[in-house]
Amino acid sequence: MANINDILGIAESYRNTVEHSAKHREILSIYNNHKPLARGYKVTENDAWCMTFISALFIKANAVDAIGITECGCQEYVNYAKKHGLTVDTPARGDLVFYDWGLDGHVDHVGIIYLVAGNNLYVYEGNKNDSVSTRIIAMNASTVKCFVRPRYDARDTRYDTNKLSYAASFSKDVAGKYKCVASDFVALRYNPFVSDDNKIAEIASGDTCTNYGYFTNDWLLVEYKGKTGFANKYHLRKVGK
Repeated sequence: MANINDILGIAESYRNTVEHSAKHREILSIYNNHKPLARGYKVTENDAWCMTFISALFIKANAVDAIGITECGCQEYVNYAKKHGLTVDTPARGDLVFYDWGLDGHVDHVGIIYLVAGNNLYVYEGNKNDSVSTRIIAMNASTVKCFVRPRYDARDTRYDTNKLSYAASFSKDVAGKYKCVASDFVALRYNPFVSDDNKIAEIASGDTCTNYGYFTNDWLLVEYKGKTGFANKYHLRKVGK
């Protein structure tokens, strides 16, 4: 089953891909070479490709079961998602967000949410300004039509929404294992602020923790012994570097 981090990592790897480039053609090839093709249609370089991009992410991760089917049409996929109980009212990291630009009841566009911060959604989208780009949009914006939650691996629940809301940034390059290089320990905190009441645990000197790409300034959101929180990067060293 799909892992949210894997799917978002693949999305990040295509960031800034422009239409008609080699990587754009790669996305289309991933989609078109997966069978069965939705409605038997092979997507061309001149077609809108936002839903094709989403489908390609799950195909590449060998996780089509998480979204149920592949599709190149947004409305067609939303129809499927509603029929199969995949729509949700409150969005979370890894959910798909569908837009109705014309406010006419028809779904026009889709992206995948990589961060929920307060009322704002941070989204990867294919075919945004003819490229793979990001968008920040309010979750209650009038153009937001619905949210769909793929059936991710139940074990992929390391980041609860409250902690993730404090993470202002994401970078695939930041993700990895980190070793504590402090002389004694580095505090694992609920949020990226130093106070006595937000310490969750202590990462012992020499112990390792894992970051999945999320951070705020000098604070990395990490997993350590089943707990997640923020640790100051100056007391951590990426393993292998």
